[in-house]
Formats: sequence, C-alpha cells, structure tokens
Amino acid sequence: MNAKKYKILAALTLLITVAAVVTAGPVRDYVSAGNALYSEQKFNEAISQYDNALVESPNAYQAKFNKANCRFQLDDMASAIDLFKQVAVGTKDMELVEKAKYNLGNCFFTKAEKLKESDLKKAVEQYESAIDHWRQVLDLNRENVNAAKNIEVARLIIKDIIDKINKQKQEQDKQQEKMKQLLEKMKKLLDRQKEQADANDKLQKDSKSDKLPKEEVAKKCDDLAKEQNELKDDTTKVADEVGQMAQTAQPQPGQQQVAPNENPLDQALLEMDSAVIDQAGAAQELSIRKADKAKKSQDDAAQHIQNAIESLSQKQKQDQQQQQQQDQQDQEDQQQDQQQGQDQQQPEEQSKDDQQQQDQRSQDDQQQAQQEQEQAPDATAQQILEDEEDRQKRQQKQIRQRRVEKDW
Repeated sequence: MNAKKYKILAALTLLITVAAVVTAGPVRDYVSAGNALYSEQKFNEAISQYDNALVESPNAYQAKFNKANCRFQLDDMASAIDLFKQVAVGTKDMELVEKAKYNLGNCFFTKAEKLKESDLKKAVEQYESAIDHWRQVLDLNRENVNAAKNIEVARLIIKDIIDKINKQKQEQDKQQEKMKQLLEKMKKLLDRQKEQADANDKLQKDSKSDKLPKEEVAKKCDDLAKEQNELKDDTTKVADEVGQMAQTAQPQPGQQQVAPNENPLDQALLEMDSAVIDQAGAAQELSIRKADKAKKSQDDAAQHIQNAIESLSQKQKQDQQQQQQQDQQDQEDQQQDQQQGQDQQQPEEQSKDDQQQQDQRSQDDQQQAQQEQEQAPDATAQQILEDEEDRQKRQQKQIRQRRVEKDW
C-alpha cells in the first residue's frame, strides 16, 4: 500500500459546535465576534476577540481552542501546540479534549510535512508525535474514523521515508566503498608514475655515462613512451570515475551546497585531469628523445595524482565525520525525547492543580452560565497541506488534498 494513493487527512477541527458551557454575557459576545472574524480569515483580529473572552473568563476553553486554530492558520505551530495542550489538560469537556488532541496531531503532521525537505529523520519524529496524539483521540473515542485513518496515512508516509532513508544509507555505503577503491587505484597510479620517472632518470644517467649505445637508448625511450601512454590511459579511466562520483554526490537534505572550488571531489577531478595532461606531454617528449623534459612532466603528473589522493581522502574523512555527528545527534535526540516524556507528567499535574483553583474561583460565574450550543460560522478550515501545496506549486510540485470530515 502506497501513501501516495491516499489524500492526506488535512482539515483541522475548527470552530466547532461549542458543546462546553459558555459563560453568558461578554464572553459569549467575544467568542461570537471572534468566530465571525475567523470566517473572514481575519485571524489576528479574531485572536484579539478570543483574548478578550479569556480576560473575562480564563476557563473559556472554547475561546482558547479557537485561538489555537487561528495560530495554526497563521503558521505559528509552536503557539498552536501550546494552546491546544492547555485545552486538552485544562477543560473538563471531554469532547473538546478529543478535538484538541486531534488538532495537536494535525499540528505535528504539518511540522513533519515541512521537515521532509530538510531533515527526514526529524520529519519521522514529528509524524510519530502526530500518531501519538491521534491514538489518544482513539483512547477517548474509538469511533473517531478520521483519527484512525490519519494514523494509517501517517504510518504509510513514515514507511516511505524510512525506505528513502535506508536507500540513502545504502547509496552512502556504496559511495564510501567506491571512494575506497578509487583511492587504491590512485595510489597504484602514483606508484607507477614514480617508477616511470625513476626509469627515465636512470636512462638519462646511463646515456650520459655511455653505458648504453644510442640505439639502445632510443629503444628504451620508445618503450618508456609506450608505457607512459598506457599509464595515461589508465589515469584517464580513473579520472572519469572521479568525475562520475562528483556528479552523483548530491548534498543530503539539510546539507549546504558546496562551491565547486571548495568541493574535494571537484578538486580531485581537476588534479587528475592535470595529471593526464602532464602524462601525455611526458609520452610525447620521450618519443622525441627529450627525456629531461619528460622527467619534469612525469614529476608534475605524480604531484597532481598525490594532490588528488589528498583531496579524495579529505572527502572520505568529511563523510565519516558527518556520519559520526549524525549518529551522535540521533542519540542525543533520543535521550532528549525520553527526558521530555518524563518531564511532561509534572507540568500536566501542575496544570490540573491550577485548573482546580481556577474552577473554584469562577464557580459563581459558572452557576450563572446557561447551557447552549452555538453553531459557529460555516467555514471549514483549509487542509493542513493546502498552504504547503501552494508553496510547492511554485517549485513545480503538486500535492492533492481533501478535507478530513467530508471526504473520508
């Protein structure tokens, strides 16, 4: 089953039919005014009205809930999450608790969608947080079909991402192995080039000491020229492999693009190409009996190969360091998540104590409250991913979406 076959459950549970007790008078008026502004997508103005309601009655959790919805629409996920959590912990209206937890799942889902472009592992963490909150919804109401289907979709997306992460890891492992093999080939080329230069040097010394007749010197020069050409061809093949690696080595999500003059692979390729040029020159010079000039070209070629080895070794070291840093960061994130899970219990307990005190202080006000159900403006919120879709369309990407409550 492929997550792409699903339309993401994206609609936020917004401006619900208020089932909680709404204090009569100013609070009700402020909430109604905020709802009207929300329906006009005037989210900041709506927040002001909800804040007025909360000044009158801090326990007006429907106002706090709708304020969280405004924060969500303004893409202020941190504030939205904080407000939804306050509602989930503070209100005694279990229907509102269910909706707050559902919207918390949507908030984390939205964060995950944005992180997919920069950090796949952190995106998975946010998807898992979304699933956790939707599971809490099902604990409260096993009949909440939307939460169940959201969990299913999020799981499929996580599976796709994990498959992508594993594929990237396999590609990285292949890249590392190929880099190791390239380094071995380049070291052998360097040894052969040094041997060629030494043989040339010995030939020049023998020629000057008249140990060899001119015919023998000429023959040896031709042999050295042939061997130098063969070495040049082998160096060209390795240079092509370095070029292929440089083209396929794309930055991973979250990594910065590196300028060509700062990229070790590009530097290694440049050095190998220079080595090929010097080797061709050495072979030509040997063929016309200019062994002294050929020796300089051979030495230059060896130096270029050495430089290429150093650049490739630098790339290998960088990759290893990045992997170690990533592993360490993953371990720290895991420990931090565990600590946050342990610390979360204490603030929730404290919030419940504070809420009991607030309930006692506002008991007289609530005795004057009237039970009512106020139908909020008939304006459903846009899907969680709709804004993301608009942004990605500008990048030639398309995401199909639909509302949660109507399309599933």
